[in-house]
Amino acid sequence: MSGLEYADYRRAPMCLVYLEDVVYPHESGDFMTLIQNISRLKEAWALQELLASKEITFYSREAIRLCTKSDILQSLSLWTKIDVDILEDPAKIRDACIAKRMFWAAGRQSRLETDVVQSLKGIFDVKVIPYQRNNTPKSVFCRLQFRLMKMYPGDLSIFAWRAQEPVPSASHGRLLADSPSEFASCHRINLITPCSRLLQAPLHTVKDWGQSKWFRHTYTLPELVASNEILFFTNTWTPVGFKSNLCKELSSITGIDEAVLRDREKVQNTSVAKRMSWASQRIPQKNRWGRPIEEESAHCLMGIFHVPKLAVHLTIGLKAAMLLLQQEIMKEYPKDLSIFEWQHTDVNDPGTNGVLAGSPFQFRFCGEVESFDNGSKIELVENSDNMFSINGLVISQDLDRIGLVLNSYHNYIRPRVYPLILLSKEPPKSRESTKVGCYRTDVGNMCYISPGKAVTMPTAQGLIYICKDGAAFFQGAVSPANPADLWGGF
Repeated sequence: MSGLEYADYRRAPMCLVYLEDVVYPHESGDFMTLIQNISRLKEAWALQELLASKEITFYSREAIRLCTKSDILQSLSLWTKIDVDILEDPAKIRDACIAKRMFWAAGRQSRLETDVVQSLKGIFDVKVIPYQRNNTPKSVFCRLQFRLMKMYPGDLSIFAWRAQEPVPSASHGRLLADSPSEFASCHRINLITPCSRLLQAPLHTVKDWGQSKWFRHTYTLPELVASNEILFFTNTWTPVGFKSNLCKELSSITGIDEAVLRDREKVQNTSVAKRMSWASQRIPQKNRWGRPIEEESAHCLMGIFHVPKLAVHLTIGLKAAMLLLQQEIMKEYPKDLSIFEWQHTDVNDPGTNGVLAGSPFQFRFCGEVESFDNGSKIELVENSDNMFSINGLVISQDLDRIGLVLNSYHNYIRPRVYPLILLSKEPPKSRESTKVGCYRTDVGNMCYISPGKAVTMPTAQGLIYICKDGAAFFQGAVSPANPADLWGGF
């Protein structure tokens, strides 16, 4: 019967049911005994036959007509615990709460365990429950419940289930049921009218629930971005709403783009600097001695940047963890120079003399940064130990400095300007060397340059390199010369 859909029964004027385990003659008035002996009515797919069919005619093993659904309506109701008015009029199914409808399927038999869940599609007006052959019945039922929470946001009876005994230790603390059988005690549950409006709008303002510490933890960042759906509750288990319905409010709280919250796939199209900013104000957990686990600030960004090969040990410190993270990011996103658009303004934050940041906090002003492809590129130097070269627009500046023009911009700055990273030179190792060590200057501020001016400035012929330890140097494209010439001659 699983081949027939709920809608097929609704359209049919009559459903004919062959009962191979019922022999004629039968005491026509003893309908309750008849029903209790019909194994067919205990099967999962028989539920939609009973509820969707306008009328059913039952036939014995000898194909002799026994009775109709209308004839035994009261007996059917007593045995199935389905209200008589619902058996009479399938349109009234929508008046039954989620828990009661789940109860109708509790304890039903099926050849495949997933059939019990699939037989509920029509009962809840769900078109498809996506699943694969290797999915467990528990995972399929979980998908159904998530779909129901979206379809019936005011029906909290979905949480009225009772765990079956004995309760596995892994099941403690779960909000959703594992199977329809856990609703076996819900046949008397009805939906109270005010609850139907409970989640139509948030019960609390953003000012109230937006202050939750949950939004400030490092470990909740990947949960918020990667999860397809989240149901939020207050500390008194009062529902606030679903992530999909609160994207605008969540964006204002966290700084994460509303588009990313609606479609997690869009995170990969977001600039490196902007993604770093999402973790800039988050607080890591504390260890057993009460000290912050600083490395978590970098660890929580691994999934955001899709760098699963990165291993961040919780004993190396934040600066070292950030260095490892940024090295993997440069490999994954070589055309995005916004990774250099950080500012060091807090003396308590890890400092750095190179061109890479010491913590996500240094990207806190980058929530509106967008990047674009202008041909600039970061490349891993062949046969090197994690050394990178920056092939971009490098221009000469005053005070014996050079400037790296980034291929990024801030949405709120008009007219559009590009960030300019100023680098000062270090004393050369030898007069013959074409290498000049360099480091960020004025790290507490960010300089900008207009597109028109950037293309008219004299350029430095060479590349900026980043060593494994984060130190940087400039390699001129000329023969050995005075290092001062490498800077001032452009």
